[in-house]
Amino acid sequence: MRITVEAVVQAELTAVWDAWNNPADIERWNADFEGTYTRIVPHRTIEYRMSDGRQVKVEVVERPGGVLVRETFDAETRNPPQMQRRGWQAILDNFRRHVEARG
Repeated sequence: MRITVEAVVQAELTAVWDAWNNPADIERWNADFEGTYTRIVPHRTIEYRMSDGRQVKVEVVERPGGVLVRETFDAETRNPPQMQRRGWQAILDNFRRHVEARG
């Protein structure tokens, strides 16, 4: 099962991309995920495999009013899908707040 979460960040595309990939920023908004990049299209897509083998795809799409960040991930089997969706959405919302606070 794949789950998708989304947020629109009120910032420029380069600011969103940089905050997603800069280790100092990541430490401020992310929570203990690790993985290996499997595909990167600068300013558009990042795909990676987490240490447990699950796949994640992150898409950034510039549009009027901000940048849409869409994260699609393979669900794990220990927790209900809705719980996973809420957790990943909370992290994505942390990201949005972090980028927007940077101005």
